[in-house]
Amino acid sequence: MRALPAARLVLAVVAGMAALTAGCAALPPAPPEVQALKAAWQERRATFTDVRALADVKVEGAKGRGIWPRFTAVLTHLAPDRTTIAGYTPLGAALFTFEAKGGRYTFRTPDREAPLTGRLDRPLPDPALRLLGDLDHLLDGVLGPETGPDPVRLGTDGRWVVKHAGETVRLAAQGSRITAESLVRGRKEALALAFSDFRDAGLPDRRLDLPHRIEARLPSVGARVEVAVSDWALATAAPAP
Repeated sequence: MRALPAARLVLAVVAGMAALTAGCAALPPAPPEVQALKAAWQERRATFTDVRALADVKVEGAKGRGIWPRFTAVLTHLAPDRTTIAGYTPLGAALFTFEAKGGRYTFRTPDREAPLTGRLDRPLPDPALRLLGDLDHLLDGVLGPETGPDPVRLGTDGRWVVKHAGETVRLAAQGSRITAESLVRGRKEALALAFSDFRDAGLPDRRLDLPHRIEARLPSVGARVEVAVSDWALATAAPAP
């Protein structure tokens, strides 16, 4: 096979890099330590079947109606796929309850006679619902993302890429801590999360650092959200009798 002249070889390398950046070539698998971290995420999701959080939520710059500027949230996740977010005013009055389970959601407010229901794989019809649906991704900073069967890939920007259930998630991390996440559905960026203020959960059998501050940017809602978690509580599955 005849060798390429130097100029043509350089052009070939540049073209190959451009194709990779444009997504025309498959991203390379992440290094072994990242694949090991994926196994740790999967182990966390299998271990902690009950996750609860108490947080203060502040919403800025929201477009449209139905967005609460500030509320207290009680988040509950019960494995495998039930997540509930209950919202209260700073004085403790109930604002809403949002439940996601089995690919569907139910949304209740005190002034609504019948709840709103729908499918999570379709665009949520209200800015408030879109905000609550995306807050479910707070769990990714605690348990790790749902990765599916495919390997974690290393993106051209140095972040890790996970594709699962029609979504592309890009992650930045330091050690076992996920510090940032951006999620894309199709070609549209749906949200970006930044996790910080990590503290040890105080579990008896392991060290697990949990984020107590989350900043979220939600372009689909036109809002920036600040979440200050005052308490995380994680429980494991009860042993079989």
